[in-house]
Amino acid sequence: MNAQKLVNKFNKLKLSNKKIGLGILIALLVIYADFSFVIKSQLRGIKNAEVRITKLKSDIQNLNSGLARLGALKAKESAGKGSFKARRLITEDEITALIEVISAMANKESIRLMQIKPQKMPLPKDTALKEADKSLLINLEMTCGYHSLGKFLNNIENAEVLMSIDSIKVSNDSADYLKQKVSLLLRTYVKK
Repeated sequence: MNAQKLVNKFNKLKLSNKKIGLGILIALLVIYADFSFVIKSQLRGIKNAEVRITKLKSDIQNLNSGLARLGALKAKESAGKGSFKARRLITEDEITALIEVISAMANKESIRLMQIKPQKMPLPKDTALKEADKSLLINLEMTCGYHSLGKFLNNIENAEVLMSIDSIKVSNDSADYLKQKVSLLLRTYVKK
């Protein structure tokens, strides 16, 4: 009897081992299927998320540096507003003073002025300018180097008085190959 019980227990245990083996096999198949389909796609998603996070971090750093530069430019612009001089029109009485200012600008840049000749222009009948504001052309004949000319033109464009360069003609100076002969026509407006 004891042997019979042992054989029955062994048969039950064998059957139970088969069930355990089948359970382990099913568990391995579920783990394989989970890894093949679910976990693999989750790992790809995590890898893609890491790439996107890295890109977003660099975009945020670029944005922050851009905002810092913008803030610096705004601060510079607001600081410059206090020193900004409004450009104005001159009166007929100030023409001589304007010519002296232009001459001083030229001397400052080591430009040799040969001639300064102001000439008023008559207004065309269909002009949009007020009758009180008339165009004044100032013809300058001078000898200078290119760098001096550039500085002088910058000073003219940034002067307190509203002036613009109407035309410019540059030719070589036969006496000095480092200098150029410049014929410059400035335009300003004179109010009465």
